[in-house]
Amino acid sequence: MTWFNSNKLLSVKGFKGVKTGITQTAGPCLCILYENDTYKHKLITVVLGCKNVDYRWRDARRLTLWADNMIID
Repeated sequence: MTWFNSNKLLSVKGFKGVKTGITQTAGPCLCILYENDTYKHKLITVVLGCKNVDYRWRDARRLTLWADNMIID
């Protein structure tokens, strides 16, 4: 049996888990856990109302990596 995983962030270092969703009110949504093993901190990112389901991955990745960089600086 082959399993298909649509989680586009699991292959990116630091991204540990996600929950996707879509509602009429909030649109495409995503909640993710990110762990920076080097600096020993964790981030939870939530994006709501993304342009479409593909954008939620991009938006969440960009926001999380930006926030991670702000913590390090």
